[in-house]
Amino acid sequence: MIEAEGTPGPGPEGVSADPPLQPDVSPDRFASLSSQEHRLLNLVADGLTDREIGERMSISERAVGKYIEDMLDKLGLQTRTQAILFAINRAFQSPDLPSATGSEAEAQETPGQS
Repeated sequence: MIEAEGTPGPGPEGVSADPPLQPDVSPDRFASLSSQEHRLLNLVADGLTDREIGERMSISERAVGKYIEDMLDKLGLQTRTQAILFAINRAFQSPDLPSATGSEAEAQETPGQS
């Protein structure tokens, strides 16, 4: 069998060196996030850079990086990609939660139509 070039092989003891994309995160960990961290998670999931997040939250780019690290620690995650997948999975599991932008649901609801 030929491995694709650039694909990491298993590390010591046959365990992959890369963290899993979707680690087990208990739902109560999400509840431990502050409202600012909820907003931060949504902005990360929207694909914004640290600079763009900083502009939206009126904080420095460096502070955004620190806040993201703290948020990842609270959630037990290691990467931004894991945070994005966590946010997406949470949105699918909780249809009553508003989306990061909130505009999609509002655009679908038109007053006076059944």
